Amino acid sequence: MKRFRFPLERVLRQRGLQEDLAEQALARAVIEERVAGEELARVRQQITDESALMCSALAAHLAGADLALHVRFAAALHGRQTALRGRRAAAAAALGKCRDTLRERRRAREAVEQLKKAAWQRYCETSTREEHLLMDEIAGSRHERLRVEAED
Repeated sequence: MKRFRFPLERVLRQRGLQEDLAEQALARAVIEERVAGEELARVRQQITDESALMCSALAAHLAGADLALHVRFAAALHGRQTALRGRRAAAAAALGKCRDTLRERRRAREAVEQLKKAAWQRYCETSTREEHLLMDEIAGSRHERLRVEAED
């Protein structure tokens, strides 16, 4: 009996590798989105803390130079917050794209796996049919031999 060989085995292996790479890219995108979100939360907390500090400093008659320093720092924090929002939005977009790519790669691999399952099923059916034919041939030849021996 011949061995089962799937002609698209290399394609299946390649698609599996592509799926693995897409999973790794998705993991990196999740980490990047999480890091950007955490940094944005830290900057928001800094803005809140700086606002509270500014309010208490204004109540304590803050000098003009100190007030200007606080204003510049607050402006820098707001600028950083805007940049982090952009970074987080870009990371979220990349995350969505990675999910779509992974879904596409998974479908492509599963399509080839379905072909392999169908080929395996055909192989098994053919093998079973060939085995039955051989068994029938063996039984027939045995019967013929017994008949010939009985006639002699």
